[in-house]
Amino acid sequence: MRLMLYEWDAFMQTDMEDVLRRMNIDYRVFWYPFIPKLTDEDAYFEKHFCEALAAGEYDAVFSFNFKSVVAKCCDRMHVPYMAWVFDSPFGISEREDILRLPMNHIFIFDRYVYRQLKARGIDTVYHLPLAVNLERLDQIRLSDSDRKKFGADVSFVGTLYPSTFGGFRARLPEYELGQVESVIGATMKIYGGYFLDRFTEGDMCRRIRRVLENEEGYDRIFHESLQSILAKEVTRRERLTLLYLLSMDHRVALYSNASEEMLERVDFRGVISSFDEVYRVYKASKINLNISFKRIVEGMPLRVMDIMGAGGFLLSNYQPELVEEFEPGVDLVVYESIEEAVALAKYYLEHEEERKEIAAHGHEKMKRYTFEKQLEKMFAVVFSEKNGVDVLADEGGLAAESDLIAEDSTVAEDEAFLDGLTAGMKEYTKGYLAQLIRVWQVIGDPAILTETLTDDVVEEAIRVWGEPEGLTENPYERMLYVAEEIERRSVLQG
Repeated sequence: MRLMLYEWDAFMQTDMEDVLRRMNIDYRVFWYPFIPKLTDEDAYFEKHFCEALAAGEYDAVFSFNFKSVVAKCCDRMHVPYMAWVFDSPFGISEREDILRLPMNHIFIFDRYVYRQLKARGIDTVYHLPLAVNLERLDQIRLSDSDRKKFGADVSFVGTLYPSTFGGFRARLPEYELGQVESVIGATMKIYGGYFLDRFTEGDMCRRIRRVLENEEGYDRIFHESLQSILAKEVTRRERLTLLYLLSMDHRVALYSNASEEMLERVDFRGVISSFDEVYRVYKASKINLNISFKRIVEGMPLRVMDIMGAGGFLLSNYQPELVEEFEPGVDLVVYESIEEAVALAKYYLEHEEERKEIAAHGHEKMKRYTFEKQLEKMFAVVFSEKNGVDVLADEGGLAAESDLIAEDSTVAEDEAFLDGLTAGMKEYTKGYLAQLIRVWQVIGDPAILTETLTDDVVEEAIRVWGEPEGLTENPYERMLYVAEEIERRSVLQG
């Protein structure tokens, strides 16, 4: 077998080459940076890449993440293209014709994204979790200086998503701003499910598109962009909140391209400076955090694999595939709220032997996810007699996005009811409550009302509706009253 590796400085590239050498697979590296990274057309690249393919007699081309122009070249030259996607949502062209090219074999780590694309009739995609180079990681040994340099009670490696949300927020009228803040507040309370797509469609998407683009109606590309903006802001707030709370009682280290003023007690250590330093961080830290980007819906992020592959102790937010493949409390520890994460960190910092035992179990389980094993699965898809058939387990369907939108449109907002409920309130509160009721409709759990109502919205509602006799000044009681009143009026309206 002979492979062409397209390289664009992906983090996993060095490990990929190391493993291919161990597997005695011949390969050549073709390096070329795309600017912008989602380029569909690049005549210079296409000419030279196709010439290289023709001269080398390659059995397949491989890249991390999917590159449209690489796919086009492979299709022209009739060479299979293997793309292993570790971003979610991964950077693909909106042109489905490129995704459908028959030479494509696109391996996606997030099962949710895989199912979405399959539901759209794209048969060139496969679900495959990411991998670690376990042999290399096991050879990394910590020195005393490593422990001093990288040691911490709790460490987090990753971006804080320096917010572009402020500029977006400043352009919104009060009603639409209330809708946005309602969705952000609700999403921060929900673990184990992805609802941003449904929270943001319908009235909210149309209103915001009209404000920002002066366009009417639903547009899938705008809807995707809106989800990404809000997902980054939710992730930013969750990371900031958890790091801040943990730093009140523990020695917390942050490895990132920027910090925030509210994290003054966090030890900001900048960006990891070399390839293997990140694994020394994972080995030297007592607890390693994974706080997933909210658009990674079901899959196991690379950070998760690297922490357990390095033998580090992992405290992660809930991810469906993570708890399916690993046992919480045995291989890793999983939280389902900020409050639970803080409590779990405190417990495991006080119980060193349990912490070490869990880290060892997680590391042992990672033997299922070596590069060698995952590459063998890829090659089975591409080169076996079943070529063109998904020999990886088909994990069921998911309604296509257009179907979800059409189906959800039957749960239309009752404008008369909302107008009556929010009459006399400020525009921000109207938008907040209207969208919160929609969130409640989507998830079907009235508890989201009490979890998401803010003090200012509660007080505005009580001011307009009138304060009932006997209601105290206790914030929780006042919030509970407003939530119950929304439920009661909804039942009467229904």
